[in-house]
Amino acid sequence: MTVESGSGFELVVVEGGGQGMVFPLRGGHVVLGRYEEADHPDSFAVMFHEPTVSRVHAILEWEERRARYVVHHRSRTNPTILNGAPLARPHVLEPGDTLKMGSTLVMLRQSPLSPWCGTGGGVRRALVVLSGPDRGRVCPLVAPQAALVDPERANCGADAIVVNGMQGWNIEMILHNERLFVQCEERVGLLSRYPGLVSCRLVGTRDRIPLQEGMVVVCGDVAFLVASADRALAVSRLLEAGEETGDPLVDFVRPGPPPYWESDDPCLLRILSGPDRGSTLWIDPTGVHGPVLVGRSGPGGLHVEVPDRNAADLMISFSSDGVHLENVDSTESVYHNWDLLRPGEGLELLSGDRITMGRSVLSFETVPLQACIESYAVFLGTDELPLVRAVNTLGYRPENELRVDDRRLAPRHGVLEVRDSGEVAYVHMDTECVVRIGDAQVRAGEEYALCPGDVIHLTDEVEVSFGRRVSTHRPSDPVLIGPTQREIEEERMRITA
Repeated sequence: MTVESGSGFELVVVEGGGQGMVFPLRGGHVVLGRYEEADHPDSFAVMFHEPTVSRVHAILEWEERRARYVVHHRSRTNPTILNGAPLARPHVLEPGDTLKMGSTLVMLRQSPLSPWCGTGGGVRRALVVLSGPDRGRVCPLVAPQAALVDPERANCGADAIVVNGMQGWNIEMILHNERLFVQCEERVGLLSRYPGLVSCRLVGTRDRIPLQEGMVVVCGDVAFLVASADRALAVSRLLEAGEETGDPLVDFVRPGPPPYWESDDPCLLRILSGPDRGSTLWIDPTGVHGPVLVGRSGPGGLHVEVPDRNAADLMISFSSDGVHLENVDSTESVYHNWDLLRPGEGLELLSGDRITMGRSVLSFETVPLQACIESYAVFLGTDELPLVRAVNTLGYRPENELRVDDRRLAPRHGVLEVRDSGEVAYVHMDTECVVRIGDAQVRAGEEYALCPGDVIHLTDEVEVSFGRRVSTHRPSDPVLIGPTQREIEEERMRITA
């Protein structure tokens, strides 16, 4: 047995600050003492936020022959009380033994995930720490409700799971009716993987969000895998050994600022605004089994939830002919760009297209093509009008992607199309005038292949130039439409008051 990966024992705080907290014991030499600000994280030490505990109060030494810890008293000023009596000499600890250090009383017990007691003990789920100082640690979920806290908040007095690196995060794990939920105030990332799909959902409300086995929860610089007891132990051993687990979410998760996971999948579905703004769905059309359902609910197949009460049910299908979007909702209509898509209607979905339902705006992107699209712009004097879609209409109406507010133009004067080859073409639409580009004249229905620096004479008095973008803001960056999260919370509090 490798003690560094877990001894099968843990200390639970029975009395004192941090009552109910659990500390898994790892390592052949474990220091029990008082936490100080200057301490560096040490997964083999158990430190208490309690001034009555000595700096180094006692130590636990692993005895391989008995597969037990031996406790040694070390404090010169405060006694270590073992089962109600002062500890005078080293003593082999058994499950149920108690140690009192200052006003803190802890009890030794076997971990519910102990290899000696199996994975029974009522534990069905656990968290595996994937990043940070505690990488590889298994945190059994045994309490109905437990907060994930940093050692600095270890004396919070409630059931808690102490994990180094959790500074400033307010995260709770809740077991209710055999289901696991996460409840948070900050915007944490929830990663899920399906055939051909990886979903990164950003949630940041006090609502309880259900968790499934195999999900990865990202809280800043710390990530956790939700797993069964057996799976948790297997992943922990691989992480401790520095080996890959074979699960891309575990092996390639990127804690820190979002996005938390990246791949070479050719398609994306982003949520730009609404309750889940910032969330992303990576799609590999060759690996998807059937259509992808997006919305409140779905009749079957793979369903991606959009938690917006005004969301409709949509179906995205992939074929050799392209990507098809269909509104399969029975009552709700949605906007595809600026056009209404009614129940039962469908159309071709192009890179950069936006779908609006309720407060949620979704953007579909073909990754290589979208990068090309967003590298170009049309310039009207010093004003930059970035291209946002594979098909960008130009005219004076507000619904044009490239709006030139000049009534000498037609409502839809022309179109700038970005082809799969990377070529950008201007297609003229106005039948009442001819556009000049260089020496060429472009009439309605005709097109012209553009090059950076080309000047497009839309009329005799109005001209724009085509070129590379200058600004750094991406049109697909998340935006907020509707009330802010703070306003939503204030309204909820007002209603429930």
